[in-house]
Amino acid sequence: MNKTALFSLIFVSAFALFSCSKKTSLESSIPSDAMMISHYDVKKMVQKADFNLFENTNIVAFLDIFKSHLLPEQQELLTDFTKNPNSTGIDFLSDFYFFSRQNSAVFVFPVNDAKKLYNSILAIDKGQKNNIKQSSNEYSLELPFFGSLAWNKSKLIVLIDNRLSAVLAKDFLHLKKEESFEVADNYKLFVDAKSDITTCYLLKNFSGIFENLPMQNIEYQSIIESFEQILAKLDMSVISFVSFEKGLANVCCKTVFATPESEQFYHHLSSFNRKIEGNLLKFIPENPILCIAANCDGETLLADYDKLGFTPIFETLNKEYNIDYQELISAFCGDMVLSLNSMNYQTTTDFEQDSWGVAQVKPNPAISFYAEVKNSESFKKLLEKYISKYLPNAKKNKENSYSIEKNIVFGLNDNIFYITANNSGKSNFFASNIDNPLIDKIKGQQMYFGGDLRTLKNEYIAANGGEFANKLMVDALSLVKTFGTEYIDNQTFEVNVNFTDKTKNSLALICVLLEELINEYLN
Repeated sequence: MNKTALFSLIFVSAFALFSCSKKTSLESSIPSDAMMISHYDVKKMVQKADFNLFENTNIVAFLDIFKSHLLPEQQELLTDFTKNPNSTGIDFLSDFYFFSRQNSAVFVFPVNDAKKLYNSILAIDKGQKNNIKQSSNEYSLELPFFGSLAWNKSKLIVLIDNRLSAVLAKDFLHLKKEESFEVADNYKLFVDAKSDITTCYLLKNFSGIFENLPMQNIEYQSIIESFEQILAKLDMSVISFVSFEKGLANVCCKTVFATPESEQFYHHLSSFNRKIEGNLLKFIPENPILCIAANCDGETLLADYDKLGFTPIFETLNKEYNIDYQELISAFCGDMVLSLNSMNYQTTTDFEQDSWGVAQVKPNPAISFYAEVKNSESFKKLLEKYISKYLPNAKKNKENSYSIEKNIVFGLNDNIFYITANNSGKSNFFASNIDNPLIDKIKGQQMYFGGDLRTLKNEYIAANGGEFANKLMVDALSLVKTFGTEYIDNQTFEVNVNFTDKTKNSLALICVLLEELINEYLN
């Protein structure tokens, strides 16, 4: 990395590590066709993080060495920046936005001094003087194979787009109101949010991305058209609110509909309103590393997919892969549970190198999947049909039970289809009257996603040594106890991540780990 690039990186990466705030109106530069919009409350997060990058002795020592290779004006700029990031002309100590469009990513920062920002850029790279265009109190700079910048006295637009795009950063400085996100129904809900990080996904704006997907050997035009119709019918947005608290990180996701018609259409989709009954949870451990559960009626799901316009997609996939997906989906009715129960580090002598080049015991994951079927006799025939067609080497252990390589066992027991890897959950499956505390926690939810990282941590410590990469992994796993979803209502659910230390803010605990990583890297 050359000096100019590294110099720029230091400025961009350090903005979120200081505490002070100034409100500016940046939302008018967010276009209505944005797919995803994120707002970051820097002041609040910095206070919670309780961490200053430039108080780290290793960072200070690194910058002192780095400064010795800079020009005098660059040294002065960097020194001023470490004391006060706002000295560059950009108000790094305030809120900022990030949004993405189909082919570009854009940052919107507040500016406190447009002329100072101009001088800061020239201090970093004098060669840009002839490239910066100025009109009245506005500046713009095109950077080939990167994107462009534009700023005025109140905001800076950083557009990242490595193509020769017709859209430039300066195009977002003065959007008409009817072209901006300000006209969206959920605009007020979004900008009034008090969360640390607030993100809005506007689903209808995702339709164009399907044209850029690298699909080969499939006549996918019908798939693109179907997805666009689906997104039009489900004219809605999903807004997530992330908050870091003492011993807890909370993510609340809320579905917001653009029209009463789209909301009514959504609620008429029966498959989206099904609840977990908990019948299969007794087959998995009390504290799996990861558990995903839902309830599905295949025929209802297919009927809803038909309303949404998925049928042409299934027809195309059936033809391409010679599998009747509708036949498979309609065979299931009831709960489904996927569980990662153990990494089984101790059951193998295989080793692999991690990204740090440290030899680690290779895991041998124990995974289980259970699903209720509508008709066991019909499913037996379906199972035999696909085994003979796609798994001719499967070994039949007993009636309706098969095994393949890598200790994978699958089959049908009464009305339950199961797959287990490395005998995961096998003893529970053939036992009865097992009381799992997860049942009361998950039962009645639309979907559940959660787990217990303490199980993974204990296994990892027992299997791996004391190298830094392993220590860092253990420290990371030691941060979190459990995580899991909870539905508040039909349109709102939360994900709670419970940290082991309840006395400190979860973001501060993450920053301690970050500092540990920085120190190791710089040492």
